[in-house]
Amino acid sequence: IKDVSVIESAEDLKLEYLLNKNKHIYLPDFKVVFLDGSVKIIETKGSFFLKDIRCEPKEKALKSYCEVNGFTYAILTEKDIDKWLEKLEI
Repeated sequence: IKDVSVIESAEDLKLEYLLNKNKHIYLPDFKVVFLDGSVKIIETKGSFFLKDIRCEPKEKALKSYCEVNGFTYAILTEKDIDKWLEKLEI
């Protein structure tokens, strides 16, 4: 990808969220740093997990973290990844 500087693990971002009044830790998957310095945090999920009760509080924690730090985020399913892979010439 032309405008990407680095793609790295984002597991050092330990985001707390509440579920049933209990604290949990959520580790996003990837951090993408673009050449212009902008950052996007990527979470990958199987589409069947999107209805899991943990998804909403995790996304809320991710959104809040990104807003505070000036980042953006995306949650990608296998369907998103399949569309992207179809465009690659491997």
